[in-house]
Amino acid sequence: EEFQTSMSTYVEQAFQRYKQQSLLPADLEAFREDFQFLRNDFQLELTERQKAATHVEEEIHNIRMALKQEQDREQAVAQALAGIDQLRKSVETGLQQTTELSTQLRVLNGDFEQHKARQHEQRIAQLEEQSGEVEQTRQ
Repeated sequence: EEFQTSMSTYVEQAFQRYKQQSLLPADLEAFREDFQFLRNDFQLELTERQKAATHVEEEIHNIRMALKQEQDREQAVAQALAGIDQLRKSVETGLQQTTELSTQLRVLNGDFEQHKARQHEQRIAQLEEQSGEVEQTRQ
């Protein structure tokens, strides 16, 4: 738009210069040719700038899309990391519970072994007592 305004101003100033110089028909034809050349040049420049602007807009769009994809990837990675952290916490909790259960199992196993040993001792004592009674009865 700025370029268009400056070109219009330039053409208007040129026209005013030609107008002030009481031109002959040949001069008017030269002005018309100059004006036509400037107009064509202006159209070419305007077309090139429009193409460049379109290209810039496309690049901006592509950059925005790439940025959006990168943000989506970052969000997916953050979610994956949160899931991994949650899984790690679950595994740590499971390991802690397994350790506690293993300790309890060892204690219970020890208690059971002591209980079995006491039962065996009691049974041995009982059998010895019965054996002693049988021996006394024989005598």
